[in-house]
Amino acid sequence: MRTLNDTAKAPEDYEHFEQLITMRKNENTTTIKVKVIDDMIWEPDKDFLIEICENEKGERMEGDDTRCMVTILDEDQPGILGFENKSIKVRKKDKFAYVKVVRTEGADGEISCWVKTQVMTEIVNHAAEFTDFLPVDE
Repeated sequence: MRTLNDTAKAPEDYEHFEQLITMRKNENTTTIKVKVIDDMIWEPDKDFLIEICENEKGERMEGDDTRCMVTILDEDQPGILGFENKSIKVRKKDKFAYVKVVRTEGADGEISCWVKTQVMTEIVNHAAEFTDFLPVDE
């Protein structure tokens, strides 16, 4: 038996397995154990294959039931980012506006987002870039 990469890759997603399996007389089942790697980073579900191979040639044995697809479900929930408050007030003399970003609905793994300031031209007396604030586009 052996594992084969598909969308999941060894060794980052699982540990490669290749081993001779022997079943004794009157033994109808056996179980193999393939280690799955939990990297705590959200990513889509990924697949790898396990094949039953012929001993001498190492080729997959014939039959539809000699290959098993294993799907690694990613239960790492990076969460959802949002602002703690939809509106804040800041005085010019404070020099900085501190806006808190919060993560809800999960905190496994890393999450990131781009930050950008935008002039709200539809608002009367809107703040102006470089006059009232320095733009951010990261």
